[in-house]
Amino acid sequence: MRSFKRFCFLLALQSLAVFAWAADEGHRGIEHHIKAAFIYKFAAYVEWPPVSFADSNAPFVIGVIGAEEVATELVKLSYDADIAARPIHVVPVDDGTNLDDIHVLFVGRNRINDVSELLRATVSKPVLVVTESPGALAAGSIINFMLVSDYIRFEISSTNAEINNLKISARLLDVAQSIESGSP
Repeated sequence: MRSFKRFCFLLALQSLAVFAWAADEGHRGIEHHIKAAFIYKFAAYVEWPPVSFADSNAPFVIGVIGAEEVATELVKLSYDADIAARPIHVVPVDDGTNLDDIHVLFVGRNRINDVSELLRATVSKPVLVVTESPGALAAGSIINFMLVSDYIRFEISSTNAEINNLKISARLLDVAQSIESGSP
């Protein structure tokens, strides 16, 4: 039942209309909040291999680079919440950050020029890479936000998820705008 409620919440988020890339700062705040909510919910629909966590008490770590506003929203959403019965830690990522303990990496559009390098550092590691840049799936992202008719949508690369040893739930795939798949 809890899984069904999460799925319904994800669908509700999917149907929210926002003018995400509008110049109006109020709309930009909504964009950051919705993307943070999506990132948090994406994690509930992905299965990580057991080796992803040092022990049963290890936190679930979300790293953010190039999107401080999204990081702030993720921190707000993480209070009194968990993912797979683990506490959530949101951490800033910079060029020298070791990505070994990060489970979700959000690469903001401010780091579009660095996306290929960042994604190479996550290949074959159980890291769910979420981006917001056109063409990011081809560079190695697993989930990429996109704007479709003033709605925030997302596309998924199941191939890149396999390469990173992650299993994406069919429920999440069902609500994706598009799915890129093929042999890894």
